[in-house]
Amino acid sequence: MKKVYALIFLCFCVVSSLQAQTTIYAYRNWQQSNPVNVQKGPVKFSSDNLGVVELIADQSTLGAVYAGTYFNYKWYAQVTKPGTQSSLEGLYTIDMNDGTRTLISTNGVHLVEMTYDYTTNTMYGIKNGVEYLMTLDLNTGETKQIGAFQTSTMSVYMLALACHVDGTMYGISTDDNLYRIDKATAACTLSYRSECSFYSKYGFRSKYRNFVLAELWRLQALYGRYNNWCSYCYRWCG
Repeated sequence: MKKVYALIFLCFCVVSSLQAQTTIYAYRNWQQSNPVNVQKGPVKFSSDNLGVVELIADQSTLGAVYAGTYFNYKWYAQVTKPGTQSSLEGLYTIDMNDGTRTLISTNGVHLVEMTYDYTTNTMYGIKNGVEYLMTLDLNTGETKQIGAFQTSTMSVYMLALACHVDGTMYGISTDDNLYRIDKATAACTLSYRSECSFYSKYGFRSKYRNFVLAELWRLQALYGRYNNWCSYCYRWCG
């Protein structure tokens, strides 16, 4: 599977309290309602009002972000070179208030997803091509390949990752299923067979919906919220 997937939204959630609304931060590379004149850049929206998306900064002339996540009060993101989807420019932090980028390193290979594991203090990612689990050094930008996503019978093409507070890693694949992932080998075990059919219904051009799905599920894993995450995501996808 040698395709390059133009993933649209990478998302992470910031929860102020278990009862309060959730602010979801994302990077917009494409906009379904305005595909020609889309303003690219970091955005945010509330879990209580998914239809109102606020652009933090217009970065249409800059490189795109296809992988990023929140850790230790910072938004870490890999940025591609302007006009490309897979040529890596570098690892940056992005200011959540004004979108300012600060370069950390130009090292590493291109990732399409990132998630942090607090039990091992490790940043994990999915390598471009969605076949391999990687680690990412936040100080040097260096990436290391762990292994290919696969069950005992087939390869798995993974789109989104989330780590539980107990260290268990989960991923959502191109077949819309939720897998438990061995962090040492990338071996996958089916955890939940989704009925959402995001992949078959929307295709890769709208894979930001999978990221939203993953992040809402991550909230459930971390805080016990959004138990009906499938129907909740349909509110966002519809």
